[in-house]
Amino acid sequence: MTVGFEPDKAFAGELKQKSKSLFVNGLIAFALKQRVIMLVLYVATLVGGLFAFSQLNIEAYPDPTPAMVDVITQSPGLSAEEIERYITIPIETQTAGLPNLRSIRTISLYGLSDVKLQFSFDYTYEQALQQVLNRLSQLPPLLNGAQPQISPVSPIGEIYRYRLVGPLGYDVTDLKTLQDWVLQRRFRAVPGVIDVTGWGGKTKQYEIEVDLNKLIANKLTLPQVIQTLTSSNINVGGNTINIGPQSAVVRGVGLIRSVEDLSHTMLNQNTGFPILVSDVATVKIGAKPRLGIAGMNDDDDTPTGIMASNTTPRRRPASESVFCGSWRRTASRWWPLTCRSRPSAMWRSTATPFVGYRAPGSTDRLLG
Repeated sequence: MTVGFEPDKAFAGELKQKSKSLFVNGLIAFALKQRVIMLVLYVATLVGGLFAFSQLNIEAYPDPTPAMVDVITQSPGLSAEEIERYITIPIETQTAGLPNLRSIRTISLYGLSDVKLQFSFDYTYEQALQQVLNRLSQLPPLLNGAQPQISPVSPIGEIYRYRLVGPLGYDVTDLKTLQDWVLQRRFRAVPGVIDVTGWGGKTKQYEIEVDLNKLIANKLTLPQVIQTLTSSNINVGGNTINIGPQSAVVRGVGLIRSVEDLSHTMLNQNTGFPILVSDVATVKIGAKPRLGIAGMNDDDDTPTGIMASNTTPRRRPASESVFCGSWRRTASRWWPLTCRSRPSAMWRSTATPFVGYRAPGSTDRLLG
């Protein structure tokens, strides 16, 4: 016969409580005796916590969406129906069998095809992009030689929005030129910035208004004028000239840099006298036809732009580099004074940033 014995529950709880008290008392006693070790552990924990906090990825608008690859193809002159038939459907068919592909959404407009490929969470963006590029490399030639391109835009990739405000004497054409040839190149060089899109302002161009009566009088044709201007806008290299122990390079400088260069371009000769562009046409500075306009508050026409980051999960360092680091050298004529915007505040708002710069021989101004 077996006799069971069940210990008192109250007694077991008391033993457990005493063991905890002994452990705590021993830990406190050890900490009081080894004060140097405790101080070192405290400092190490504090330093490690501060370092971990500084490396913490804080995003105001994190990207929780799965990988999406946007394929854009442009073919000017094709209607929406032709874009759908000859461009969108072949791309959709070619990419339909990709692994982990969840859905395909397409848009066909005049001269534009947009194919969005949504993948599952099993793929990162880099893996999905590589799969799409592999399939597009096997795509047969499209109509009119159209080439599909990968759009860098992500659902929440916008990190910075700006507008340009110039000093007195600068119109929207000058600001647009500064944005296209200086600022956009500098912004694209910032790590994490994948694309810069600007609109507003007027795009500068040189316009030649040909007088047909003068053209006929000088026995010239319009294709001759176009061909001459195209072939004249080049630099050509020659040989070298030996000057003692040194050699000088000979080259012909023909790049057109101003309205005067265009006006003085020779088209032909008549009995030994040159026929210049200014003899048959009027050369002036104009602007390309505008497809849109941007404004802010009372200013109904101002150049603006948006910077987009790539799909990296850390967009904040890119925004901070844009706020301060990218303004160290913006142009040969202008350089920054200060970075007056707070990156953390700007990251959470769409306010217009202002960056100070100075032109040689002038007072302080604002470029915002």
